[in-house]
Amino acid sequence: MKVAVFALCGLLTGLAPSFTPRGRFLPTPTAGSGFELQAIAAVVIGGTSSWAAGSVVRSLFGVLIIAVLDAGLAQVGVQDHVKRLITGSVIIAAVILDYYRQRLRTAADLRFPLDSPRRGPL
Repeated sequence: MKVAVFALCGLLTGLAPSFTPRGRFLPTPTAGSGFELQAIAAVVIGGTSSWAAGSVVRSLFGVLIIAVLDAGLAQVGVQDHVKRLITGSVIIAAVILDYYRQRLRTAADLRFPLDSPRRGPL
């Protein structure tokens, strides 16, 4: 399954330049440069952390949050370096919240094992 996913990723990466609008700009190796922070922020905000437990749907919610944040900051007229600072702060806050959420879940698992009737959803 992993090989098929990597093959599909390679195929789509190879086809991607054919979908760029040719009249506006020519595809260059640095065309997507600068979007790394937003991609990482979307995935982290979506809930995928260093524990590698996440889902595509949650990552899409992260993308929506980052897009709304970026559009809102652009509407207000915030400069690019301040936008990156705010996005980085949101990433740090999401990592801290995820850490404490994971810690609470672990504590609940220790207090109420899986077969316990007192265990509630987290």
